[in-house]
Amino acid sequence: MSRYSLSHLADGRLFQELPHIAAVDRATTADLLAHLAEVEVRGLFAVAGYSSMFAYCTEHLKYSDAAAHKRITACRVAHDHPVLFDMVVDGRMSLTTIIALSAKLPTPDAAGLIEECAGKSRSEIEWILAKRFPKPEMFEWGTSSESGAQQAPDNSVNGIAPGRLVPSESQESGSIAAPAKPDARLTPLSEDRVALQVTISRATQQKLERAKELLGYEVAAGDAAALLDRALDALIVELEKKKYGKHTKHRAESAPESADPHYIPSAIREEVAKRDGEQCAFVSDDGKRCESRHALEFDHIVPVTKGGATNADNLRLICHAHNQLEADRKLGKQFMNSKRRPKASPKPEPKPVLKFPFEDDLRAALTTLQYTRAEISIGLCASARLAPEATCEQRMKAALEALRTPHAKKLAFAKAPASGAPA
Repeated sequence: MSRYSLSHLADGRLFQELPHIAAVDRATTADLLAHLAEVEVRGLFAVAGYSSMFAYCTEHLKYSDAAAHKRITACRVAHDHPVLFDMVVDGRMSLTTIIALSAKLPTPDAAGLIEECAGKSRSEIEWILAKRFPKPEMFEWGTSSESGAQQAPDNSVNGIAPGRLVPSESQESGSIAAPAKPDARLTPLSEDRVALQVTISRATQQKLERAKELLGYEVAAGDAAALLDRALDALIVELEKKKYGKHTKHRAESAPESADPHYIPSAIREEVAKRDGEQCAFVSDDGKRCESRHALEFDHIVPVTKGGATNADNLRLICHAHNQLEADRKLGKQFMNSKRRPKASPKPEPKPVLKFPFEDDLRAALTTLQYTRAEISIGLCASARLAPEATCEQRMKAALEALRTPHAKKLAFAKAPASGAPA
């Protein structure tokens, strides 16, 4: 009999064991998050031969992509706010609710927000977040697909099931926030066909139209797949040439070498990439080779600072995570930490441009009347001297009167751009 066949258990025992198993599951989940967080902090996934924590969870721990993403996100949040571990154990927090809070916890009142959301359902937490962090109103979406009306987006990827009641957005703001940039969606159709759905900008559309014009009849009208295929062919050749030295005429061996000891000639880059199969060459102590092919970097096995040569025998391709790991091993973690760039500080918000009332309207009107930039500046200066409560008509009148004076014409001529410069 299978251990998972419980038909032989009495009702009382079955019902009695279930809460205990649920409690063990919550405790195990908290332990799992703590272990994941510590493994990531120590970088042990790289030591084991994986390029990222996500690769370790999907390839080694056998989680699905969604499950790995969910647990990694939750473990990072819990690592920054350890009280969440205890809340997971006693059932006041779940992975789903932690992820719902993840984007809002970088706030001065993080402890208060966590305490307010403890023990609440996902729906209740949505109302709490809507109250604390109000957003602009959503667009109204059509419901008829046959009429071609715009469909409501599927919010299931954000944890909100379609058709589910969610908190109303704030009505205090009159603006509508720009929608997040959607990811491309790939849907397998058959053994060798895939549907691609992606949103592009107007500028990208113009590039597509320009490419079709240049190709002419080489690509059938409306065959966007063929156009994309040719564009990717050209892009791949360009990138392989730049990164791995392919598709290029290598410099002769007698040519003078670069003075930079870190410079890798294209012939050597191509040889190393071919030898390593364009895959990370790092191998863990137990023989696990990293499978990453993303953003590979050339690594000197013996560092240049320790006399290592720049040749194929002393070079290999490895991913960024293992390049950092090897640098820590060879040159010391303390030394490398002192050399690594600190995280970029957020860019300061641009200072607001102070304008007097109706300045933009006056500038547009004077431009329409074909005044030069120098003359427009004179008119705007005259308008700016009026009291703040002055109307647009009063300001326009002051600008025109200032421009009628002989002094204004002389001043505008003195400010005029040199001959040949745009007015």
